[in-house]
Amino acid sequence: MVGTGDDKDKGTESGQTGDRPARSSVTGRSGGLSESAVSAAPRGGKSSGGLREILAEPGQTNRIMSLLEYYSDLDPDQFESEIKKLRGLPMSQRMLAMNLLFSRWAETDPKGALEQSRQMGFPEMFMARAGAVSGWAASNPEGLAREYTSNPDDFRMGPGGRGSGDTVAMIGGEWAKQNPEAALKWARTLEGREAGDAISGIFNEMAQQDPEVALRMATSLSGEERGDAYESIAESWAISDYAAADKWINSLSGEEKSEARFAAVESLANVSPAQAAQETNKLPEGEERDDLVAEVSREWARQDAPAAFDWLTESGSESAVEEGIGRVVGALSREDPERVLEYIDSQSAGEVRDNAVQGYVYGNRDAP
Repeated sequence: MVGTGDDKDKGTESGQTGDRPARSSVTGRSGGLSESAVSAAPRGGKSSGGLREILAEPGQTNRIMSLLEYYSDLDPDQFESEIKKLRGLPMSQRMLAMNLLFSRWAETDPKGALEQSRQMGFPEMFMARAGAVSGWAASNPEGLAREYTSNPDDFRMGPGGRGSGDTVAMIGGEWAKQNPEAALKWARTLEGREAGDAISGIFNEMAQQDPEVALRMATSLSGEERGDAYESIAESWAISDYAAADKWINSLSGEEKSEARFAAVESLANVSPAQAAQETNKLPEGEERDDLVAEVSREWARQDAPAAFDWLTESGSESAVEEGIGRVVGALSREDPERVLEYIDSQSAGEVRDNAVQGYVYGNRDAP
């Protein structure tokens, strides 16, 4: 149960950013719900409780499922009033509910949801916009594609008009579920990096469903477009069936083979970093390989810090070690700080030693 608390004890509308822990919701203090949220109740639909009861449920998955049911019961004219009920919530709860609310809103009134997201303050506007765009893309990707083509600036955020890449990739991916040929035709009307992002979204989705079908469509492309498609297929296929993806990559040549290999190994590192470490041997030497080796070592350290440390320090180039050693020894110092200190003492002054010291201090910061 959640207490009501006094007004003076409630969190500010936008004050909590996660830099300090919120007080227990049992007391109703710091991040408590607004009075309007207290009385929020569903209209007798799927949800068994109001917003307050939902956010008091144990378990994040339970809250997400209940919020989805709660928002699915709302009439379109209720969406705007729901925003007020989120004020004063702890940041994590506010961002979660904001995303789901605007995603649902966009299913019935996408332009209204997008316009409302622009009126939000920071950082709510980013989560609201993401929800609005994702909801619009999932329910009507073709309509969103037309709107984006007509008014691309409406979907760009940040300095220099950045932020459109995720949007076009999302449109491409969602549209590919319904009509990949139409989605690809639209993507090819875009220019530069936007076209590449849209094509990547399309072929990533297709490769998840059927890599062979995705490959047949990709072969109809040429040049940079085919390269973007191949990278996306490799990225997706590497997770579902790396052996099959590896066999296909070996059939390629030149830059297409190299870029597809890099994409596959980078993706594989997320699910099997130990295997990805072995696959880096197939990559050409250079800065790009060094960056990937460092990334694989960081991912591996999350699962097996000693093995990642051994591999990076014994097999990695000086550049790869310099970039990856901080995170790796940070993880290892929680298990074996003495070994990390021995390594640090064996290093001469320079970037590798400095990064290792920084990782050790951070990873072992709770020690005396």
